[in-house]
Amino acid sequence: MEEPGNLTKVFVTSAAGTFGSACVRHLSTNLPTTRVIGSVREMSKSRDKFLDLRGNNFELVDVVGDRGLESLTRGMRGSDAVVIIPPNQRRVDVGKEYVMAAKNAGVRFICLLSVSAIGKREVMIARQFAELEDFIKETWIDACFLRATFFAENLLANAASFKRGSFYHPANPDARFNPISAADVAAFATAAIQRNFMEKKGHRGALSSAPVRADIYYLTGPGAVSMVEVAEILSKVASKFVRCCCCCCFFPLRC
Repeated sequence: MEEPGNLTKVFVTSAAGTFGSACVRHLSTNLPTTRVIGSVREMSKSRDKFLDLRGNNFELVDVVGDRGLESLTRGMRGSDAVVIIPPNQRRVDVGKEYVMAAKNAGVRFICLLSVSAIGKREVMIARQFAELEDFIKETWIDACFLRATFFAENLLANAASFKRGSFYHPANPDARFNPISAADVAAFATAAIQRNFMEKKGHRGALSSAPVRADIYYLTGPGAVSMVEVAEILSKVASKFVRCCCCCCFFPLRC
């Protein structure tokens, strides 16, 4: 085991996703002496995505949460920190398996991508992440919870619709939200992990009985917008009219 304060290896789950890919890029670029391991489900589909990182301090592995706790533990062994990005499917079960693997592997710090809606019991995803946060606290591993809002990159899923002049959104188009770039959250995650080890607080490990340190961060973008305003911004940028259409039966088409 490395001395407290040294950050030699970071393991990132779901590395092929929007946040995961941003996270491994920021970690490997800004922590050149740290080995960064990105876990993906399908190596053949993900390998080309990280060609520019080859030969540096980055390695891609096909260790995922549904292939057994033992396999995950082996993949995480030797890691000082683990970035846990729970998948959309079986979010709680797979998330807990990631946590248990980190504990079994002797990981010293967990960074969890969570959601800003924590505390809203009527929201299913908020209940799921609240359960994962509580589960991590029970492991006695130092942690940080990144309670982020909607990723701005997710709007690109509507790129084809934008070109046609309209896009659909499954909520009230007048409701305001505060999107943030996944790259900005990745930068914050890197800083949070690095600070933990610079302050020598990520050294207790899973077997200690000392009080757990779990830092909570609410991460938002520069300002709140509605989908109607997003459509107006796109219209200006594209020099063509783009309208937002609500596909939820509870709201009429707004624009």
